[in-house]
Amino acid sequence: MPDEKQKAKKTGGNLLSAKEKDACRKVSSLKAGLASQRAKALLAIDEGSTLAKASVLTGLKHGQIHYLMATFRKKRLNMFPDDVLNDPQQQTEADKKAESNKKAGKSKKGKAKKEKKSGKAKKKNKKKKAKKKNKEKKAKKKNKEKKAKKKSGK
Repeated sequence: MPDEKQKAKKTGGNLLSAKEKDACRKVSSLKAGLASQRAKALLAIDEGSTLAKASVLTGLKHGQIHYLMATFRKKRLNMFPDDVLNDPQQQTEADKKAESNKKAGKSKKGKAKKEKKSGKAKKKNKKKKAKKKNKEKKAKKKNKEKKAKKKSGK
């Protein structure tokens, strides 16, 4: 028997109206990227899937499913871009951009991490250079001391 948390996460059957189901089915059958994933998630949840199961079925993260549900409750079908709802064969500009970034291995987080890493790398390089300079200075100083000893010893 499911516990209260599982009961709360199941919203089967009463989420989508017949019109909304039809629209979600159309959008989910498209290559509309994020929009089709969201539509699939809504359909799965309406059919009784838990949020976690909808996440697995669609490839969306758990947090994205929660965001999707909150957005859907506020905006209903208006959450989908007009071009996807009106001309379902057209892929949205945002989805095209996201898809091309995915293929290129780019993301906002990825860029930020690279920038962060490059900043860390710069700091490391500076430290290495400073250490190298210090070693060189010490080596020169020792050489001078050795030469001075040799001169004084002769």
